[in-house]
Amino acid sequence: MKLVREYIEPVNFYSKMDFEKTGDPLKDMKMGIKAKICQWLDMMDIEGYQIADDLSITVLKDVNLVNRELEELPEFINFHKIWGSFYAGGNPWQSLRGFPKEIYGDLQINSISNILEDGEINPKINKRSIKKMIKVYGQIWI
Repeated sequence: MKLVREYIEPVNFYSKMDFEKTGDPLKDMKMGIKAKICQWLDMMDIEGYQIADDLSITVLKDVNLVNRELEELPEFINFHKIWGSFYAGGNPWQSLRGFPKEIYGDLQINSISNILEDGEINPKINKRSIKKMIKVYGQIWI
């Protein structure tokens, strides 16, 4: 029988050991709310996004959610700023919950499905309600 001896090099206990956080372990393991947000954004082909500590989403490009059959955004999606335009037309929107607080480009939300049976525009989705909720620096298309 052969005896193997291993040792660990001595550590200078007087030096300060710093540990760096190199990532989000839950996200890296594809678990947790940040991973869920990333999966949804990736599924919607949204690129150039950043997720803040409060889980709000900033997108550095345009967001295209046209004709995705969305009635509202998932409860875990909360856009903050869109540095491009936000294209969301062709969806039967019932609520603007989760929509961005600021859009530096245009907001396009027009949809035949937002017109009610009597020909009126869905009262939840009109320019007045949009302007109360969202600061749009470009044009609003309803």
